[in-house]
Amino acid sequence: MEDWRGGYRSQPEEFDYWIDDIEGTIPPALTGTLFRNGPGLLDINGETIRHPFDGDGMISRIAFREGKAHYRNRYVRTEGYVKEQAAGKPLYRGVFGTQKPGGFFANAFDLRLKNIANTHVIYWGDRLLALWEAAQPHRLDPYSLDTTGLDDLDGLLQPGQAFAAHPRIDPGDATRPPRLVNFSIKTGLSSTITVLEFALKGNLAHSYSHVIPGFTFIHDCAITPNYVVFFQNPVSFNPLMFVMGMKGAAECIQFNPKQPTKIIISPAMASDLYKRWRLPPVLFSTMSTPLSREATW
Repeated sequence: MEDWRGGYRSQPEEFDYWIDDIEGTIPPALTGTLFRNGPGLLDINGETIRHPFDGDGMISRIAFREGKAHYRNRYVRTEGYVKEQAAGKPLYRGVFGTQKPGGFFANAFDLRLKNIANTHVIYWGDRLLALWEAAQPHRLDPYSLDTTGLDDLDGLLQPGQAFAAHPRIDPGDATRPPRLVNFSIKTGLSSTITVLEFALKGNLAHSYSHVIPGFTFIHDCAITPNYVVFFQNPVSFNPLMFVMGMKGAAECIQFNPKQPTKIIISPAMASDLYKRWRLPPVLFSTMSTPLSREATW
């Protein structure tokens, strides 16, 4: 039980050291770097956040070289992290229910979102990016883990534009080069899904959008060499309690068993053609990635 509780405690320290507590031997030929991201700060000056998903992102880096391993961790210096550390108290509401001190009058009508950069980290096109699906990524130095700042991907993303936290990598083959596939969603009475495909050097190779009827909550996608697959969850969103400062935005998303789950399948690099299938209501969050070349309509 104590180990379980430990997962809900802050780890505020930042370290930089060679690992000497090793069982067995690290193969000398093993060379490379493993990056990990997750919420590491679960309170702000003793003020506990309500849900771990509202915690500030902490990047861990384990580098392997010549049979040795080196560890370093750094918090992503987001605008919210820097301001809250200076103030010594929460200044933002959390998507998953964390409130600012001060009750109703401190939280009502404050609709700002704190980009916590805590969900995923990727290295692609010589960029190390900390991701949080509701806003732009933060760029980091891959060696020091210092935060460079928000990255608009060479002007591709507008300020505040979403960039999903679970991109997929197509390794490519003899007929096509590798690519990174991600997406951005703009929600409303109808929702726009924009698929973004990046070449190895990090430049945008293709971009195409689909307008989907209704509110869309999509956390992940799957890819094949020929298609991008989304699951549109059967949920509804009533923002009233969020606007009134009584709930986080994610707490206002409700499963709707009267709606079907919709599968959205888009041919790669096609903006004007997609198909949808309906399933009994079920909620999807993360997905595995099939790699079927032969699949057709």
